[in-house]
Amino acid sequence: QRRDFIYIKDCLPEEIYSQLEKEYPLDDEIILLQKKNLNIKQNQRIDLNASQFMKNRENFSDLWNSFIDYHTSKHFFNEVINLFDPFLEKYYKEKAIFLKNNRDIGIRYTDNDIYPISLDCQIGINTPTKKKSSVRGPHIDSPEELFGGFLYFKKPYSKIKGGDFEIYRWKENEKKLFTGNKVSLKKIEKELIIKYEPNSFILFLNHLDAIHGVSEREISLSSRRLVNIIGEVNNKYTD
Repeated sequence: QRRDFIYIKDCLPEEIYSQLEKEYPLDDEIILLQKKNLNIKQNQRIDLNASQFMKNRENFSDLWNSFIDYHTSKHFFNEVINLFDPFLEKYYKEKAIFLKNNRDIGIRYTDNDIYPISLDCQIGINTPTKKKSSVRGPHIDSPEELFGGFLYFKKPYSKIKGGDFEIYRWKENEKKLFTGNKVSLKKIEKELIIKYEPNSFILFLNHLDAIHGVSEREISLSSRRLVNIIGEVNNKYTD
């Protein structure tokens, strides 16, 4: 039985989620704060990371400030480690001891990104699309990533289908081969589909079997909204 992810359908209390949803940054705000000229394409992922957010705190509500601060905190990291504690050794072997004992936390792309663990909390979008397409096929995340999470902010009353989170497993007796960090559909089979729904949350450990992707999204005049929560060990295990 898989123990490398959790799924919570109604993650946040309705009052908190509703306020965050109403105050979700506009697409133009997220794009503007990239501080660079983006050649924006259809169904493109664009993120406002915690570092960018913190430099522009005054542009966002108190609740969003609290949300970003919490998900880049030592307390949150400890909660994630405690949650997955029984399974860390299975996936990370001797490194599990380091993860359970570590208490030094930094925030990615900031001046304090000097510690063994780096956290990030990105407010993101997949841009509108005029054709049915997937923003990303089956893959595992970057090797420095320890865990990743998505909290979905699907717009109220949106009837657009697709953009679901898909979890895969290797087919029996298949060699675990990658092209970069992508995986051929011939080598895997779909195990679980988590619908892109408001206030749905998925949190997973990253390892060689943590294959996931996003299903095709139908034609959509609005963006697919999601918060991406990340924990990395790049400063400790650079390999």
